[in-house]
Amino acid sequence: MVRIAVCDDVKEMLEILTEIVDKEAGKLSEPYEISGFTQGKHLVEEHNKKPFHIIFLDIFMPGMSGFEAAEQIGEINRGPYLIFVTSKEELVFDSFDYYPFYFMRKRDIEGMRMDMHKIFSKLGEFRREEKEFILELPYNRKRSVRCRDILYLLSEGNYMVYNLDTGESIKIRGTMRDTEKEMENYHFVRIHKRILVNMNYIRTIDHAKNAVCGEKIGCLEIGRNYKRDVLEKYFAYSRSTL
Repeated sequence: MVRIAVCDDVKEMLEILTEIVDKEAGKLSEPYEISGFTQGKHLVEEHNKKPFHIIFLDIFMPGMSGFEAAEQIGEINRGPYLIFVTSKEELVFDSFDYYPFYFMRKRDIEGMRMDMHKIFSKLGEFRREEKEFILELPYNRKRSVRCRDILYLLSEGNYMVYNLDTGESIKIRGTMRDTEKEMENYHFVRIHKRILVNMNYIRTIDHAKNAVCGEKIGCLEIGRNYKRDVLEKYFAYSRSTL
């Protein structure tokens, strides 16, 4: 369950933001619940009991300001995606100290709907990258691996090798067909009959080398029958992240 908090001291604005959030939260493709607050201290108290995953936070509020609430939330748990909401655009630089995910302007309702649409599109992408896969290791052991930490997967006979951002390689039983299907919603592209790459780590497609390249993956050769599919999927992925 994705826990979402909306905090604004003006009741009318709180209702507007909550309604817009509710209409866009379906993009997360996960069950969600929304809690509303008119005071920063109440938000912090509730977050301390059970952390929120996404927080929309007004900056100017009586008592505890949005920045003060964000500071305490950061001390409790740095996990939430924090979106500041304010009519004061000049505060965008001050907000960086609190590691916000986004800065949303209070303006006409249609404008806020457009901003919220962008925010939840991005949140959906980031939530997918946090997806954890449970790998079945020998001797009934298990290992949890986040999607974002997988650089690429290599097929070796009846095994799949997970090459991770940490420098580790984990070898488990599996087939390329099953693994590709499992990863189809997580920005992986098959570049070779034996290689499946996380597109987050591709920086360029080197046509001279016929390879995908990146700082962490080096250069991985594209199979002859996969080049067109790689180009189409990577360019589509690149456009979606602009």
